[in-house]
Amino acid sequence: MSSPFPGRFSVVSFFEARLEIERRDSPFGLVVSPRQEHGLGMRDAPRFRVVQPFDPDAGWRFEPRTSGLDVPDTWSPRDETERLLADWLAGTSATRGRSVFRALPRGRYRLVRCRRPVLAPAKVLMGNDLVPRPANVRVLRQEEPLFAGIVGAAASEPPCLDQPLVGLAVLNYVGAFSWQGLVFFPPAAHLSPATEPGGDLVLVIPLEGELVIDNLGGLNAEWERISLERWQERYVPLFQSWCTCWP
Repeated sequence: MSSPFPGRFSVVSFFEARLEIERRDSPFGLVVSPRQEHGLGMRDAPRFRVVQPFDPDAGWRFEPRTSGLDVPDTWSPRDETERLLADWLAGTSATRGRSVFRALPRGRYRLVRCRRPVLAPAKVLMGNDLVPRPANVRVLRQEEPLFAGIVGAAASEPPCLDQPLVGLAVLNYVGAFSWQGLVFFPPAAHLSPATEPGGDLVLVIPLEGELVIDNLGGLNAEWERISLERWQERYVPLFQSWCTCWP
């Protein structure tokens, strides 16, 4: 018998759903390194490298790894929770890579249907560093107080958009309280060259858990508590509302 879905899912509206993953072990997540060169993706071979600077005022790097693994594309609803999830995803761009919902690490998430255009500006904000945009990077928002970008798995190609885009939240993104960061990754990037959305994008936004990093973490426990609270209560609702409005 197949295992039941490892958490709880509920629909809030056409544009928003909520997901809580309860298990302690997961095949997908953030593999943290003491050198602060983390891996994001399948734990056995993460598809992406996340380079966190030791100086919070410096730039971050988000790089694809050619040796990484992708989530499987074999997915069909196997219980009532997954049938509700499939119904909510209907008509979105996320037609592939849905098995990532079974693989996510413990935590709480918001799933958001996003109608904003995917942009290719000349420069992008990578931590506290405004740099020429890499070929595999696209941007949803680059306006204070929040940066939201998408990083593709092939260095020379735009990111694939036909799957749920899993977010890594970087609180205090530029080394100050004024900016928050959300960097999204396609977990099944090898499956399709679909770099234009075929419907609303599906964004997986972490509220808490290992996919939320505080760029000022370790400096002050009370600051960390306040930063996480502000993320959950202010910035995530702000971004959700922004995503669902036509530009």
